[in-house]
Amino acid sequence: MPKVRKITTRFVQGLEPPATRTDHFDGELTGFHVRVTPKGHKSFGVLYRNGAGKMARYTIGAYPAWPVSRARADARKVLRAVEGGLDPAADRRAERDARWRATEAEMEVTTLGGLVTAFINEWGRGNKVTKAWQDDQTLYQRYIERRMGAVAVRTVSTANIRQLLRHIALQQRKPTTADRVRKLLHRCFTFGLEQGYVQSNPVSGAPKFARSQPRTRALTDDELRRIWTACTDDPKVATRAIQMMLLTGARRTEVLGMQWAEIDEASDVWTIPASRVKNKQPHRVPLSSLALRLLDDIRREQRGHRRFVFPHRVKRNTGAVDVRIAIANVSEAAGVAAHWSAHDLRRTVGSGMSRLGAPLEVVAAVLNHTVPGITMRHYVVHSFDEPKRIWLERWSAHIEQLTGNGSDE
Repeated sequence: MPKVRKITTRFVQGLEPPATRTDHFDGELTGFHVRVTPKGHKSFGVLYRNGAGKMARYTIGAYPAWPVSRARADARKVLRAVEGGLDPAADRRAERDARWRATEAEMEVTTLGGLVTAFINEWGRGNKVTKAWQDDQTLYQRYIERRMGAVAVRTVSTANIRQLLRHIALQQRKPTTADRVRKLLHRCFTFGLEQGYVQSNPVSGAPKFARSQPRTRALTDDELRRIWTACTDDPKVATRAIQMMLLTGARRTEVLGMQWAEIDEASDVWTIPASRVKNKQPHRVPLSSLALRLLDDIRREQRGHRRFVFPHRVKRNTGAVDVRIAIANVSEAAGVAAHWSAHDLRRTVGSGMSRLGAPLEVVAAVLNHTVPGITMRHYVVHSFDEPKRIWLERWSAHIEQLTGNGSDE
């Protein structure tokens, strides 16, 4: 637990995001500290020992909404309460729970609106995924509340749900939104069944409207050549991230979160930690000679120490957040009219390596996909490193030949 002489505004402003969550304790006021997360979030708190002899933490507030002076004053109030025999953190939890119980007791789940509200409150409280339950709330307010919010929940039929969804999908021409509303209502009625608010789920018989077709978009060799050249001609953080996606087949979020510490220079392997991988398993990516040259160019141009390979344009200690604008700009510069996305680059790598002759299991290993019938991945962690390296190198050579930078075979 790092300790400073005194927590000041200048000290808090200068704190960089750590590798793991870190508390910096004040040297003057016992227990007062500022907590910094790997994403750069800073908050003040007080650590104290309660009447039972156990350590407890009272969260004061987040910086900069809570200035240092105010946080210090609040910390003193908390410590005075502790000296008086109180447990501020436990008291706050009890007050919050009582408030929730009162809200739920007052809520009469007799209407569809009441059911949706009860579900959002319960699910939002339990999952803490703020944006997710806010999205659900927005769906309800925009598409459900006015038409069906006051309908008695036990009288809602499949025909009612179908009529609502048809209105959204056909009259408002929003089939994907209609399916999102259907999904929300299905979860609400499932919740209602569990809680005894309803006796059936009328959404089960309602149709889906969006016809989701698996994407097959992959860049042609001519598009690949023009896009790569456009990225090279405009060497920015986002355009180089696009090039790294093309060289590795890694997912957009994996590349944008790429850190220098994840690259083993001895073996030229980039290891993506499990926390950032879709299947929650570390993924090893051998880096081709072209990928290494790209990294060398980036390293030379980065001024000072950087944690991320593709840092945010403003927040230098976080990864780049979006490449959609860069994709649009690159497409325009390259003269590629057909739409493509960051995920289509993975399909381009996979299909391109297959055309070059790479075996299915190697392509799957590069893209970190599971191949039916192959069950050794949990036992032989590095078994595909060499085949992946060979075919990623051949894929890189193919890109160099397309752009006129490679040698003819």
